[in-house]
Amino acid sequence: MQRSEPAYQIIAHPPERPLVDIWVAAGHHPDTGVTMPANPDTETWSDSYLDYGFLSANLGDRIISAEIDDDADGSDHQPVWFNIDL
Repeated sequence: MQRSEPAYQIIAHPPERPLVDIWVAAGHHPDTGVTMPANPDTETWSDSYLDYGFLSANLGDRIISAEIDDDADGSDHQPVWFNIDL
């Protein structure tokens, strides 16, 4: 899903238990990070950020970092690594 879709808004901003998007909370701009690179062979025509991690808002200050593994080649999506001090 894209961040602009209603499903993202429901997951990222539920009224009863707030969650945070770990990528954004780690200091990245929401429009950055490619987890599904463009690939004409699979008819993916533009780079997309489609993979997310969410964490309870009360743990948001424990997020250390979020990185995309651009070197992985096992899927059409790149893995996203979250470092959280629990």
